[in-house]
Amino acid sequence: MHSHFDVAGRRVGPGEPAFIIAEIGINHNGDHELARQMIDVAADAGADAVKFQTYTTEDLVAKGNPYYEIFKNAELSDLSQLKELKSYAASRNILYFSSASSETGFGILEELDIPLYKLSSANLTNTPLFERVAKTGKPVIFSSGAATLSEVIQGTEILREHGTGGVALLKCTSIYPCPPEHVNLRGLETLIGAYDGPVGFSDHTIGPVAATAAVALGACIVEKHFTLDKEMEGHDHHYSADPDELRELVQAIRAVEAMMGSARIEPVGEEIEFRAIGRRSVTALTDIAEGQRLDEDVITLRRPKDGPGVAPEHMNIVQGRVVRRAIPEGHSIKWDDI
Repeated sequence: MHSHFDVAGRRVGPGEPAFIIAEIGINHNGDHELARQMIDVAADAGADAVKFQTYTTEDLVAKGNPYYEIFKNAELSDLSQLKELKSYAASRNILYFSSASSETGFGILEELDIPLYKLSSANLTNTPLFERVAKTGKPVIFSSGAATLSEVIQGTEILREHGTGGVALLKCTSIYPCPPEHVNLRGLETLIGAYDGPVGFSDHTIGPVAATAAVALGACIVEKHFTLDKEMEGHDHHYSADPDELRELVQAIRAVEAMMGSARIEPVGEEIEFRAIGRRSVTALTDIAEGQRLDEDVITLRRPKDGPGVAPEHMNIVQGRVVRRAIPEGHSIKWDDI
């Protein structure tokens, strides 16, 4: 079984707090200082990790492709700058890692020596890259956007066969932004049932609802794109969370985790007290004298003044019995009273 893996001292998998990835991606617009500011935002929001996309454009997209200029304008591939960002993230106590978006990007990340790799949905069928990343022996997270279940399982098998240090897969829909009717959160249940490793959710929706629902369904990793400003120039900003939304997302996930609690049905916490003060007991409707019979016109079921007494299910046993002592109106009838 490979239900968990460790990354930089952090255990990831079922039963652990959700590993929350603040996806910077290309929203730094190729600006090193902007990337630094985004690390601050992610750390302040309480995310566990920041994720970049590492590539050289020429190795990623052919010239003439409509995405060439988008990726070229957002390229951040200088090794010295990336080392500084990794070091800065460590100083903010947040994990730095990246998608190996291309072969040259993978080479850069090998030099950077990151503890965790991401492989994107677009690379799911890029078997040579999957094999190279797996051979590092480090954990890998990959997204399943636009994939069939057989493609996803094949991806996990390739990574495991070539020595990866653990594999997590993310339920993902590769639509930006993703409308509610295409999120298909039930797919998480399918992946969890079909795969014995960590399963998470890569969220391309607007707002925190999908991610928090995913955690409630069992996602142990959540990835969410964010930006400093949705109005910034660039391809991904418009559907990304802003700093306030990222913070709210983290808080919502942590709240949902706390709410999940135990599967056992039993009173908890202050419910123990509620059982005593909130439930009905057999109660005196009027003052009852010593030796008086407990007919239906002198007893009822209420919250009594003086604490619990005979439970309602025993009302038929109490009726017609004679009391040993006087019972004031509003007080409960107790077993030793009869």
